[in-house]
Amino acid sequence: MKKMIFICMMMLPFVLFACSKNDDNAPTKANFDNLGIASVTINGKSYNVKEGLLDGITGQNMVLTGSQYTESTKKAQMEYAIILSSQQTLSCVVQSKYTDVLISVNAESKDNIQTCTVQVSRKGYEEVLIYKFVQKTLVQ
Repeated sequence: MKKMIFICMMMLPFVLFACSKNDDNAPTKANFDNLGIASVTINGKSYNVKEGLLDGITGQNMVLTGSQYTESTKKAQMEYAIILSSQQTLSCVVQSKYTDVLISVNAESKDNIQTCTVQVSRKGYEEVLIYKFVQKTLVQ
């Protein structure tokens, strides 16, 4: 009987540690403030930035049409439709307050639809933010 109690007492710490919740591997939430986005300018018009993201309240000529967030990779993608006249060219500028932030802008035009994709990332941080601005022509 003493041996049985001794064996149970020896196994108890192993059982407790094996059943304990391990929070070390729990993913942390993305903090897009790490990218330091200071301004977003579309066709010369500046839009508000809130908590490192383009403010959800856009303008008369721009609306959020879709978004995707992957928590495991801390990657967010936002797609916006921008109303332009057929003579306007879509231009987009994103600036960060940090010098080590990589901002790549890819503007293309296909089938009379202009698209501007901006990817923002920072060395040493997992967060990646992608803005996609798609032109919607104003019919007159």
